[in-house]
Amino acid sequence: MKLDTNTNPHGLGKYALLNLRKIKRLTPEIREALDLLGRLNILEWGNKNTPDEFFVMKLRDTNTSAGLIAYAAKAKETDPEWAQEVLELAKRSSHNSPYCKLPD
Repeated sequence: MKLDTNTNPHGLGKYALLNLRKIKRLTPEIREALDLLGRLNILEWGNKNTPDEFFVMKLRDTNTSAGLIAYAAKAKETDPEWAQEVLELAKRSSHNSPYCKLPD
């Protein structure tokens, strides 16, 4: 398996992030947009104890490299190609990222 960013001409990933902290007020326009994405099954909230629960790590996070390396080591058992793709991300993460910072 390959990362979506490596399989399409636009370099887009599988997901896009919505920073909910940056939404100061839920205006009618924002609520309408979120409702539409929800109805189309495009938006996954990642709620705790649900099938879509998730944990996001940005490559710039100082701790991401260790997490990606551990993930790749386990993934190698079932999908070496995928593991290599994840290791390539690790090489660009944490202190190797020009945007490196502590998580917030």
